[in-house]
Amino acid sequence: MHKTFLKRFLGFLPAVIIFPFMLWKLSGNFETLFRQTIEINPWLLFASAVLLFGHFTISGLGWWVLLHFFGGDLPPYQAVRISALAMLGRYIPGKIWTVASKIYMAHAKGVAKKITYIASVYEFILFNLSGFFIFLLMEAITPSGIVYLKSLFVTFVFLVILLFWWPNGVIWFLNHTLRLTRQAPVEKSLKRLQIFCIFLYYSCAWLIAGLSFYLFVQGIVPGMVYSQLTGALALASIVGFAVLLAPGGLGIREGVIAALLILSGVATDMAVFVSLCSRIWSTGGEILIVFPLYLIKGSELSKTRSYIE
Repeated sequence: MHKTFLKRFLGFLPAVIIFPFMLWKLSGNFETLFRQTIEINPWLLFASAVLLFGHFTISGLGWWVLLHFFGGDLPPYQAVRISALAMLGRYIPGKIWTVASKIYMAHAKGVAKKITYIASVYEFILFNLSGFFIFLLMEAITPSGIVYLKSLFVTFVFLVILLFWWPNGVIWFLNHTLRLTRQAPVEKSLKRLQIFCIFLYYSCAWLIAGLSFYLFVQGIVPGMVYSQLTGALALASIVGFAVLLAPGGLGIREGVIAALLILSGVATDMAVFVSLCSRIWSTGGEILIVFPLYLIKGSELSKTRSYIE
């Protein structure tokens, strides 16, 4: 009980600290910002929603391809639906729920747990690594002056080299664990070309997500730059993933987006406003698009917690 409370407290602590500070920064100029800058364009907001739906679908199909590489037999629609449902699990403190939900729901469809697990781990690695690449690419187009950019670039190169030098390292670790528990190992492996193709595929997914976010912001406050928003979104999402206890990167992601935009020369009040809009864009999109379209059997996600416990 105390551990659960502590995890939840630590998970929401960044949001409790960051959001009031951001709102305080915004409060002084919000009236001016609202009167002079905000221009609602419903067509751009609609286009953003369509692209966000496309991003969710493309991401789910990427996971389906990884399942297929490892021998998982699951229809594409089911894979996209499971991926979308599992994505809602990241709003529970601790990132285990996203993977656990996929394992539970895919197992109910006849996919072995170890196959779902290994595909989800590679999805996590490749999705975040491609996001890292998109951030560096956007940073090259419109530099923000972020500190330690060279260190970030060196880190990215090191991770890419490690992944392509030992493409089946995750499988090796999993099989070692399976042998210790006297279970059959995973017999499939990934080729470097397959990893490279999935990496490019997820990079395109990030570009689509960035375009969706850009159109959403343009539909509210015109004048922002696509490369600035896409790069900030990519890095902020990765940092949000890395902070395990923060549900959905709440507070962390908004803080990173605001900081990067300010470094890029965007006014503080505008940067804070855009970063808060990013939460409305992502969470609102997941609720308004993913939930009605994919949550046909709503009991599946709720069963995941009891499945783990």
